[in-house]
Amino acid sequence: MLKYLLNVVVYLALALWIGGLIFFGAGVASVLFQPGVLPNHTLAGSVNSTILGRLNYIEMVAGVLLMGGVFYTAVRYKQLLNWLTLILVIGMVGTAAYYTGTLFPRMNALRVEIGDFDNVPAEKMPLKAEFDRGHKLYSALAKGVLGAGVLVLILHTVAFVRYTEHHARRYRALQSDWQKLNGKEYRPATVAGERKISAAEEESEAETKKPVATVET
Repeated sequence: MLKYLLNVVVYLALALWIGGLIFFGAGVASVLFQPGVLPNHTLAGSVNSTILGRLNYIEMVAGVLLMGGVFYTAVRYKQLLNWLTLILVIGMVGTAAYYTGTLFPRMNALRVEIGDFDNVPAEKMPLKAEFDRGHKLYSALAKGVLGAGVLVLILHTVAFVRYTEHHARRYRALQSDWQKLNGKEYRPATVAGERKISAAEEESEAETKKPVATVET
């Protein structure tokens, strides 16, 4: 039961993280700075920074949940794909912790210090240049985390499917051995469209196959 619950946690965390990044990039940041949406770039930057701060909290919560679920699956299943997934998640969480805990506060402080982004004074141009560099780095790191999240989703799904298929084959093999020990021919699970043969029909079929003794006259 626990493994299924943790798989749900993993997928929920990935949905929050990936969905949040995609929505922010496509539905927030790209819209706020369009002409006519807000009066000026300074106000757009302030709104964008507020929303981004909330997203940072969501990323950290999703990262903790994802780390816990992936760590459990890696320890329990002991498959190479699970360990690769765990390494990717550690990189994602570490990167997100850097740009949310270090890079974003610095950029926010620069934004407040610069003040007016529509008319930047000459003495504040070095601060603006530092802000632009930080913005490019933040965007690149966030895109990297997004790509890693999609890869984690694929690897985790493939590993889970392989694990279930492996145990399904083991179950069928054990069932076959058990039926052979009991003198019954193993019949694999019926596919869609086939009628399942009951135990009574199996016994009736076995009776009809018994040789009939002939009586000599």
